[in-house]
Amino acid sequence: MVSVPMVLPKTNFEDNKVHTIHHGKNSAFTLQIYNEKTQISKSSIIAFKQLEDSYKTAYILEKHKLVNKEYPILHSNNALINLYGNYDEIINLKELEIKTWNYNDLLLYSLDNYLNILTVFEITDDTDKTFKMNFKGKLHSIEGDHTFYSQVLNNLYLK
Repeated sequence: MVSVPMVLPKTNFEDNKVHTIHHGKNSAFTLQIYNEKTQISKSSIIAFKQLEDSYKTAYILEKHKLVNKEYPILHSNNALINLYGNYDEIINLKELEIKTWNYNDLLLYSLDNYLNILTVFEITDDTDKTFKMNFKGKLHSIEGDHTFYSQVLNNLYLK
């Protein structure tokens, strides 16, 4: 099979590094985002520009699991995580880990795993008043053509 080399989009990031949260080798922190126009939900991997933001979020996810006995399933229309305790002083993560990526490598990972990328540039919170955290970022919709996904599925079949 002959394949055409894939052209990766250029990024505007001065620093091309992003950080993602993982639980084990094949489990990444994702958010289900619903597109009202197409009426389709697609998972998006959350990529943090700031390492500190990825650790803060991972810590909150671990605290949520400690209290609720499971990690939250997040949807764009229902992205609620209970905040437990003070996360200003983050201790070592027990179950989750942070992976640092070159953005283009994360793009390839996302293509292979049918994921979009939600790049978080900043987290703002007013936990003193409303216990909310807001992610400010950009959604990168990633789709390959039919030939690309045929090749991905063939590779999976051969493994």
